[in-house]
Amino acid sequence: MGLSEEAQTKDVALFGLPMKWIALVTLAIQNSTLNLVITYSRSETSERPYLNSTAVFLNELLKWASLVLLVTGVVLTQVQKFSINRNDPEDNQIKSASTLTIGLFAIFMACMSSGLSGVYFEKILKGSTTSLWVRNLQLSLFSLAISAGGIIMFDMGAVKENGFFYGYTLSTWGAIVSQAAGGIIVALVVKYADNILKGFATSISIIISSIVSIWMFDFYPGAYFLVGAVLVIYASITYGSDPNKASHIDKLLIPFTEKSGREDLD
Repeated sequence: MGLSEEAQTKDVALFGLPMKWIALVTLAIQNSTLNLVITYSRSETSERPYLNSTAVFLNELLKWASLVLLVTGVVLTQVQKFSINRNDPEDNQIKSASTLTIGLFAIFMACMSSGLSGVYFEKILKGSTTSLWVRNLQLSLFSLAISAGGIIMFDMGAVKENGFFYGYTLSTWGAIVSQAAGGIIVALVVKYADNILKGFATSISIIISSIVSIWMFDFYPGAYFLVGAVLVIYASITYGSDPNKASHIDKLLIPFTEKSGREDLD
């Protein structure tokens, strides 16, 4: 499911604006909305919805049955959010109507921005000879400038009073390092595979984040969550079993196997 040759050779415009600028803005929006997602929603549910928006923006035929299962799984995992423990004030605060609305809206915005920016990111990685590291640096500089504007508009007073790094803890630095490492891994996957495969690959985060949430946040998955997680994982396996995808991966591996074979002959 790679990008078409036409998309790789010219910069497409949307509403009269070059796609590179739209993609950079959506990357910044995605990073900002993810903070809202983490604040107002369960962390283990913030990754899965990206897949559907990526499929829409790629506008290619997929295994729609897998996507239907994926959507069903996401819905089921969200059902548990409406089961409020009235005896837990913190739970009431997290799951109140207002915070739940903000969380769902943030997830929607993150999905849409992730899909568009992810597709363009694949285009600039595969349609240029510039190294992955240089591209990441270029994108980070643009995102830094956009995010700095948000700090100046909303948090400049707090920064002047307490300093930029006020409130940073080990958890904060850990999140920064994790995001940076994850960004490099995502770039590698997008460059040598594609966005859809990358999206399904993140389904393993369902298991990991759920286990971590049990330990860190006393989150215990209910029946709906478990059924939803199983559906998401099954959808990932079903999509991965697509023979077209298998041939696509084989094409990626052929140059490496041929090179290895020539070295053995030498």
